[in-house]
Amino acid sequence: MLARARPEPLDVVLAVALALAAQIEIWLPEFAPGVSEPAGSRPLLTALSLALTLPLAYRRSLPLWSCVVVLGAACAEHLLTTPTEGLTALAAMLLSAYSVAAHGARLDATIGLALIVVSSAVVGREDFLFILVLLIGAWAGGTLAGRRTHQVADLESERLALLAEQQLAAERGALEERARIARELHDVVAHRVSMMVVQAQAADALLTTSPERARQAVRSVDEAGREALVELRSLLGLLRADPDSAQDAPALAPTPDLAEIDQLVDATQLAGLPVTLTWFGERRAVPPLIGLAAYRIVQESLTNTLKHGDSAPTTVRLCFNDDHLDVLVEDQGPGANGNSPGFGLAGMRERVTFVGGTLTVGPADGGGFAVHATLPIEASR
Repeated sequence: MLARARPEPLDVVLAVALALAAQIEIWLPEFAPGVSEPAGSRPLLTALSLALTLPLAYRRSLPLWSCVVVLGAACAEHLLTTPTEGLTALAAMLLSAYSVAAHGARLDATIGLALIVVSSAVVGREDFLFILVLLIGAWAGGTLAGRRTHQVADLESERLALLAEQQLAAERGALEERARIARELHDVVAHRVSMMVVQAQAADALLTTSPERARQAVRSVDEAGREALVELRSLLGLLRADPDSAQDAPALAPTPDLAEIDQLVDATQLAGLPVTLTWFGERRAVPPLIGLAAYRIVQESLTNTLKHGDSAPTTVRLCFNDDHLDVLVEDQGPGANGNSPGFGLAGMRERVTFVGGTLTVGPADGGGFAVHATLPIEASR
């Protein structure tokens, strides 16, 4: 036990100092104020005084063990010989009583109190109440000090736990933010680049037969490229911006919402995809997350049709209900996009789940592929 416990340096100094004081009282009483020649055996008093003082080096690391040895040595001193008239033994007992209450567990402090009562009866034969009051006073002071120490330790533990929880929440938020930016990058690049490729192919095919239509296709490529650059700058600006510096914040483009679905469909039509857009119900403002989710669902669906649906005729329907918005995109293609579980469909499903909606994707009843999302309007997160 002693090998595993490590005494505090100050406690070692204190224990050695008390041990030396006890030896002076035994062997050089003329140098100890108020102490006369000892009546008991000096060798026995020397051994018992060392047992009474040196264990105080472990008063904080092993408080109960130290208390048992110190109080036991004090009792043995009174039972086996005649103690000196010095105050070293009493000081050691008081310090031991204080330490077992201040640094020991609750059970250790209770055992220490019982030892105090017993040792007071042995040591203070004529002054039992006086010794008992002194030792219990020291024990009570240690109890108050220990309670405060435990409170401070509990507060420190709570603070460290809170810091760890905040760090974990920050890391989780960073992961979610990276996933969100990855989805945005996919939506921007996949849709815009697909439109640019289709328009570039159309321009190449029409260059000799219809130069005017070819120029229109090239202008569509230019417009799609500029829009892609604007959105990419916005997303990359989020990665570079210093949140603590307002002047470093980039001028971000507005987040797409329902109002831009008409422009999205027009741009897709210019890319060569026949799209029909129909609105049902009374159009009204929706929460930003719902508007962005609806826009990205339509964008991803049209992109999939461009890439996998052989540019088949496509219908986009948005229906406003009392508490939710239905987004339905159907194409008449071969349905190959339904067999391509890429990041687009996974990101689409994640968006819908995040806002508390539902998503259904798969073959349409009349052939082709269908995407149906139900997004809450009133109770969105």
